[in-house]
Amino acid sequence: MNHDKTVSPRVVATDTHRSIENPSEDALHDLLADMNLSVPFVIVDRFDSSEPGDHFIQVHLDEAVDPQRGHGYIVEFRDGGPDAHFRATVSDTTPWDAISSPAFDTVVNVIQDWAFGRGGWRTALSWEPLDFDA
Repeated sequence: MNHDKTVSPRVVATDTHRSIENPSEDALHDLLADMNLSVPFVIVDRFDSSEPGDHFIQVHLDEAVDPQRGHGYIVEFRDGGPDAHFRATVSDTTPWDAISSPAFDTVVNVIQDWAFGRGGWRTALSWEPLDFDA
């Protein structure tokens, strides 16, 4: 695991209870691992010269993503204005109390790659544009 913390611009990761300024990969992993039905969101914001809220990625733990197969994650990112807002879902058939989950690992990798400006996160999931006017 690469622990290089060369993130520019400023990144802040937030859940219901805490915010972490320029989090490490381990801190992002732990924040995501702490998600539960009481704390179902993690938002990672990138603050640069654009408007606040124009660049973020967020994860929502959802017990109804795939009712026939199990729980999952709704991942959204925004890369500019409202016309650049996308969503993907990741089903997770691993039991809630399992030690590891390939679906969770995929979500963590996407969030870490986005936060650290690495490639690959855009093609790791099947992103669909969100239309807020519909």
